[in-house]
Amino acid sequence: MQISFSQKLKSELALIEEKKNCCRRALFYGLLFAAECGADEAVSVSFAQADVSVLFGALARDCIKRETEAAERVEYGRRKWIHTFSAKRVTAFLHALDGQGGASLSELAEFRCAECSRSFLRGVFLAQGTVSDPEKGFHAEIVSASAQRADLLDELLATEGFPARRVTRGARIGLYYKKNEEIEEFFTAIGAVHAALDLINLKIEKEIRNNENRATNCVAKNIARTVDAVAKQIAAIEKLREHGVLESLSEDLRTTGELRLQHDEASLAELAAAHVPPISKSGLNHRLTRLTEMADKLK
Repeated sequence: MQISFSQKLKSELALIEEKKNCCRRALFYGLLFAAECGADEAVSVSFAQADVSVLFGALARDCIKRETEAAERVEYGRRKWIHTFSAKRVTAFLHALDGQGGASLSELAEFRCAECSRSFLRGVFLAQGTVSDPEKGFHAEIVSASAQRADLLDELLATEGFPARRVTRGARIGLYYKKNEEIEEFFTAIGAVHAALDLINLKIEKEIRNNENRATNCVAKNIARTVDAVAKQIAAIEKLREHGVLESLSEDLRTTGELRLQHDEASLAELAAAHVPPISKSGLNHRLTRLTEMADKLK
């Protein structure tokens, strides 16, 4: 089974080792951003990748000293890993996320250093983020099931210099980026450096392909214009000859007309060089224009 760009990116993020306790806690809370709290205060959170699930279990043991109960399930053809556990600290965090207390995420997730916010956003993206196949288009999005959580995340992203666009899909709210530069900067900030470089390289490759296509189209159009112009010149000169006008013209125009008929595939430069003595391209173009104008006046 082929691994998607999104899976590769999340695997890269899941391998990053946080050395500071505060950043590990921020990452843990970021992974909990999609969690739900049941009536019995039991916490449930699911992940779409095994390596992210393993990371969460390790952080739960480290940050809240809890072993989570992990279950693997397949729903609608997709595999996911669901963790359930109980922890008052986590329950309080989730209630605060959905409350109206006015606290920011930096306060709720207990950020202690400048890197905590980036660690938190990495966790959020691992839990709820998606990114399209960059070969087909650029789109990165973080989905939230609650308007309150989306507002808090929107505020944090803007504060960190990554203001996102917003879209509502039914009960879910998405914060997304469409421009490749925005996605590259965001991925670099949360630690997905290799994925960001892949996007930059792909953008360069696309620009090269587009430039090559534009150049090819430009050449094709120039050839078509040249062929059309030559056809009109020959038709005009033959018309002049049929009406007995060509032979009565000055030597310059007559010579140019005859040479054009003899060299019907020659370019302007080649036709100008065929004159004795050679003439300039502008001079040749002037003569051909005069011949065409004369033919247009004939009935």
